[in-house]
Amino acid sequence: MKLFFRMAPIFLIGGILVLLYPWSGAEKKAEETERSGEVGVHVERDTLHISYTFHNLEPGIYKAELPEKAGELSCSYEDGRSCWMDQQQLNYEGGDPVTVHYQQPFEEGFVDESWLLKLHKDGEYQEIPFTLTVKDFSKEAFRWTAPVKLESSIAMEHVHYYRFEAAEVPFPLFAADQTQQDVWKVEHNVVIYEKDEPLTYEQKADLHRALEGQNGRVVELDLNHSSTTASLVKRKDREVENLEGEILTAHLQSSAGGISDFHEQVIQDVYRSDPPVTEAGKQIKSGLSTQELRSWKEVLLSENQVENVPVFLDDTLSEITQGTTHFFQRKAANEDVSFFFTLDQDLQLQGARLEERAVRYKQVWYYPLASILKASDFPWSTLEDGKVFRIQTDDNHFRFFVDQDSFIVNEESFGTGEEVVKSLGGGVYMKEEELENLLNFRVVKDEDVIAFQKK
Repeated sequence: MKLFFRMAPIFLIGGILVLLYPWSGAEKKAEETERSGEVGVHVERDTLHISYTFHNLEPGIYKAELPEKAGELSCSYEDGRSCWMDQQQLNYEGGDPVTVHYQQPFEEGFVDESWLLKLHKDGEYQEIPFTLTVKDFSKEAFRWTAPVKLESSIAMEHVHYYRFEAAEVPFPLFAADQTQQDVWKVEHNVVIYEKDEPLTYEQKADLHRALEGQNGRVVELDLNHSSTTASLVKRKDREVENLEGEILTAHLQSSAGGISDFHEQVIQDVYRSDPPVTEAGKQIKSGLSTQELRSWKEVLLSENQVENVPVFLDDTLSEITQGTTHFFQRKAANEDVSFFFTLDQDLQLQGARLEERAVRYKQVWYYPLASILKASDFPWSTLEDGKVFRIQTDDNHFRFFVDQDSFIVNEESFGTGEEVVKSLGGGVYMKEEELENLLNFRVVKDEDVIAFQKK
């Protein structure tokens, strides 16, 4: 028996090594077989010829998402064997790398984000990093570019190769006319414009703001018509000050399969250069900080499938702030509501927990006035169906009027402030600053609790 106990640790260690070896080997094998793609394109007679080679693709049935005008579709293995594929499906049996060939029109020297084949398996889009090589046989007429890093550019006797770095998502691709057009790159986005009229500082500022944080947007200026899609903006002129809102609504239109005129107008209003003109746009812009507006834009652009637009807008707003809002959902129900957030922290006064929550309105914290007064020992009452609050503190007697900027002190003088007591969502709230200065409460905040203490 003693021999067994001496040998047991040896067997145990050996067992662990046996378990670890296959796992480590499997991990190494997975790293060695990481999926990738190689894309080659070239133009012949206004037609773009595309070949997409998949490496280490998992065998199975794939839903194929091809460009709308794709034609001459075929697929083959490296050794020349043919494979089965149509406009909707690729059946991949495994083995050698598989290459898909197709063509599409190359109109106006540009193909938008949908030029590349996308594969879905078991309902999920397959993000496969790829490198892109462009063969330009004309060499003189065009300069190929894309809103990703150019890895190399090789000039040969009869062809010019442009090789772009690996990317996980499709991106627009175009050939700029060297003689007439110039290109300005904004992060991973591009702006094309006529060379004889350089972009002004103001135009660059508007374009930079509109394209900030985006990946793969193309803006073409100085054309004969205007249009906006999720990845491509065409401008007859250079009126780009409202471009940010247009890109957002175009993306939301694509993600949701359409949005209402109200939502389109409000979002464009929030992200326009000029002051908002709609009441909802004014409320949202005043209720969010500059950083929150940037964060909301990033969240809106990151989602590609939206089922319920009002819920989506409220949820994304709640995600980037310290609270929860139902503004768009209530607007959808034709309610006349203000834009504010209900905060998560519990409220306490002299150790007693209050039932209501604080709110954030126009980036300022407000607290439930009646709940605070009930938990305090201040004599108080309401008049005119709750539109007037009479409060007796240790030092003064106040009469506050809901949704008005003035109040009465000791029945003999007026005080003024901006939205001191506000009606929001059926409740009455006092601004934090006035709660401290007039009612002499100290507000102490931590992550979970907001405590009110008498000074």
